Amino acid sequence: MRVLSWSAENNRFELSLSGGAYLKGVANLYRVVTLRGEFVVSGHHRVFCADGSYRPVDSLDESVKVFASSQSLQLTNLDVVPKSLHACDPRLNQILADYLGRYANHRQFRKLTKTKGAFPNENSLLKLLYLG
Repeated sequence: MRVLSWSAENNRFELSLSGGAYLKGVANLYRVVTLRGEFVVSGHHRVFCADGSYRPVDSLDESVKVFASSQSLQLTNLDVVPKSLHACDPRLNQILADYLGRYANHRQFRKLTKTKGAFPNENSLLKLLYLG
């Protein structure tokens, strides 16, 4: 769950994160995005959100819209796909999408295994990639 709000009093953008995507020990870590990068842990979350200006936001698009509405910004339609992506043959688009996905996957594997030694078995590598 993402909670996003703009604090006009403190003149800062505040965001808190929690959820199943994080490891169990840091699942309730809340970050206040400021110039100093303060952190608010789960024990202080009730005090942090006591003013009621925070509300849950489920998607990134919704969080951007909430932030823009609080800042009086005008957003263009986020659902519009640029025409340049449809200029090529659909088969070529499929090849490019497949290639970019494989390239991103290879880059992640390389980044995670670059400084590691040998792995005792395939499962240990898969666990590392899953956690990374």
